[in-house]
Amino acid sequence: PEQVLNYIRERVRALMQKGSNSADELALDQIEGMNLFHKTRLSEVSIDNAQNLAEANFFELLLKTPFNSTQLIDWIVQAKLFVYVKSEIVQLRKVGICNGFDMLLSCNTPAQIEKIAEKTNINRLMLENVVNRLKDDSGLLRLYEFHKRIAGMSREAMQSPDNDLPILLKPKPEIPRRFEPRAVD
Repeated sequence: PEQVLNYIRERVRALMQKGSNSADELALDQIEGMNLFHKTRLSEVSIDNAQNLAEANFFELLLKTPFNSTQLIDWIVQAKLFVYVKSEIVQLRKVGICNGFDMLLSCNTPAQIEKIAEKTNINRLMLENVVNRLKDDSGLLRLYEFHKRIAGMSREAMQSPDNDLPILLKPKPEIPRRFEPRAVD
């Protein structure tokens, strides 16, 4: 019953916004892979727009929704970028930048930022600002580290086009183990 009510609310809100100039610019519809079922389930945990998704507690969503960790990370990281770039997300997606991780990996140097600015017709200063804000987002760094661990991804799989990760995303040195596993007879 609650899901049916959420569905009806979502449909009514969508119909009301079509003719309105005050449509929610940061709707979950702009997150790739998001459908009505996903939005309904997220609304049950008070996630009804991209701003809320970008700032959501990943572990709470993991526990309270049926979505897997990879899907949740993807949506949250998309939302983080979308909140900063809003309508420019369309131009960024055309050049392969779909989320905050992509942005940091693609805009590692001033030359790369300039190249993205030229290809997308987005102001270079705006891109620099977005990159700096993403670098300062400790939640994004934690999601990246967690994603890397659960996906078993190596540094080589996540390298930028210039084969060097941004400082924010460079892996931390491994801590040597104190105890080595013993051989079993």
